[in-house]
Amino acid sequence: MTMAFNEAVSGTCQIQCWAVRPCTHPLAFGVPLFCYWDKDGRLVETAITPLPRMGEQCPQVGEVLASITERPSLQLILDEALEGTPHAVFDAIHAHLVHKWLISPEGESREVDRRDPVAGVLVTPEGEIAAPVTGMYRDVMGVITVERRVRGADVRVRWVAPWHFTADREGFAVACEGLTHEDLLAGLDGLTPMMAIEGVALLLNDPRRMVPNLVAGALITRVIAELGDTHPARCRGLALLDQIEMAEGHLSAADYVDYTDALALLRQLLVLVADKRQLGKEPLYDELACRPSWQDLYESIVDAMVRVHRVLDGRAPERNLVRSSIEQVALTSRDAYSEKMRSLRGRIVSGIGDLAAHPQEGRAGESELESRFRYIARLLGASGWEIARPYEAGVLAAAIGGW
Repeated sequence: MTMAFNEAVSGTCQIQCWAVRPCTHPLAFGVPLFCYWDKDGRLVETAITPLPRMGEQCPQVGEVLASITERPSLQLILDEALEGTPHAVFDAIHAHLVHKWLISPEGESREVDRRDPVAGVLVTPEGEIAAPVTGMYRDVMGVITVERRVRGADVRVRWVAPWHFTADREGFAVACEGLTHEDLLAGLDGLTPMMAIEGVALLLNDPRRMVPNLVAGALITRVIAELGDTHPARCRGLALLDQIEMAEGHLSAADYVDYTDALALLRQLLVLVADKRQLGKEPLYDELACRPSWQDLYESIVDAMVRVHRVLDGRAPERNLVRSSIEQVALTSRDAYSEKMRSLRGRIVSGIGDLAAHPQEGRAGESELESRFRYIARLLGASGWEIARPYEAGVLAAAIGGW
C-alpha cells in the first residue's frame, strides 16, 4: 500500500459519509448504488454497486447496505490523478477505490498491492480504453477501465500486462470526455435486473430491517415484470417471491399493487397530520381535525388500512373494527400536544400524528389490527428511521412510487 493510501487509512484525510440507495433511473432501476453527501449536503449517486462483479468485491456488503458508512476521502489524491475527468467518472472511480477490493487473478486469498491511482490508457486490439492503475499483483496491473460501448460506458476491473498500459492523465481525460452519469448507468445494461434482485435478497436476510416482506416483494415484481420467462433474474426473483409467500400466504401481482398503493396513500396522510401539529397552535389543530375535510382524511386512513389488512389476511376485515383499532392506538398517545385537544376527534387525529412522528412501543394485549397500524405509522411516518437506513428506505420509496 502506498503513502497516499496509508495516509487516508491512518485518518489524516477528511472523512466522508457514504450510503447505498437503489437507483430510480429507468436505465438501472433497483440497482444498489453507492452515494455520497457533497459539501452542500446533497446526496450524489455514483455508478458503482457494492454487489460483486468480476475481479472485485466489497467487504461486508450486508453492512454497507444496512447503514451509513464513514470512510477516508480520497478526494485530494484523485483531484491530482484524474484532473480534467468528468464528474460522473471521477465519482465512480472514487467510490470504487474507497469501497471495493481487487481480487487477484489467482483468487480472493491472494493479497493485492494497492497503489495510488495513475490515470492513463489501455491499448487493446479494439483501441484505447481509459483506465487508471490501482493495484499490482506480481507482474500484472489491476486497472479500472472506463470502456465506451454502443450504449454508455462500463466501469469494471481488469488485470493487464504493464506494457499494455500507458500513463497519460490528459489522454485519460480525453477518452472520458463527455461521459455522464446516465452513460455509466447505461453501461450496466445486462446486469441491472439481477443486481436489483440480489440487493433485495440481501435485505430480506437482514434481521434488523424495517420494511415488511410485501414491500420487498413489490419491488421484485416491478423489476421482473418485463423480463422473459427464462431470464435468470426473473427465475431468482420468483424464487424470492415464493419465500415471501411461504411466510405471508398466497399473493398475486394485484395484491402487491394494492398493498403498495395503500402504503403510498397512508404515507401522504400520516405525514400531513404529523406536520400540522405546530406548537402554540393546538386550538387551530383541534378545530382542523373536526372539519368535514379532515373527517374525509381520517376515513381515507381507515380505507387504506382496510386494504392493507385485506392483502395480509386474504379477506377484508369489518371496517368498524379497523376504525376502532386505529382509534385505540391513537388514544394511547399521552404527549402534551394531544392532551390539549378538547375534542375526541382532535385527540384521535393528534394521536395519529404523534405515532407517525414519535414511534412508541405497543401495549400488552394489543390486537393484531392495532399492532399493524402502530407498525405502519412508524414505517411511513416522520420518525426519521430512514436516515439511518438509506437503502431500505430507498426500497420502500421505489416500491410505493416516491418518498
